[in-house]
Amino acid sequence: LVKRLDDASCDVRLAAAGALAAWFQCLRDSPLRPSMETQVEYLYQELLIHLDDPDEDTQKAVLEVLKEGSVLYPEVLVRAVEGAALKHRTPAYCHQLLRHVRAGQEPAP
Repeated sequence: LVKRLDDASCDVRLAAAGALAAWFQCLRDSPLRPSMETQVEYLYQELLIHLDDPDEDTQKAVLEVLKEGSVLYPEVLVRAVEGAALKHRTPAYCHQLLRHVRAGQEPAP
């Protein structure tokens, strides 16, 4: 699925993003979750590359995928986003993702 994010077709990239979001949803309550940190960290890094995609629809779709996956390992994602933001042409989506993750980590009043 990650390779499909490089596809020439925007429809294929968007379908891959949707499938990855669904995978994150399934992993959230899975008994495999504790053993998946390395794989999810790799996926975060690969997705962050596409957060700087030239196509804005792909960027938005990947942002939603990362938001969906952010609950799995938020600290890992924050570290990855902070590093990626320095490399992106336009880090606006990185900053938006950081705000989302940090808002989810705040204790409820």
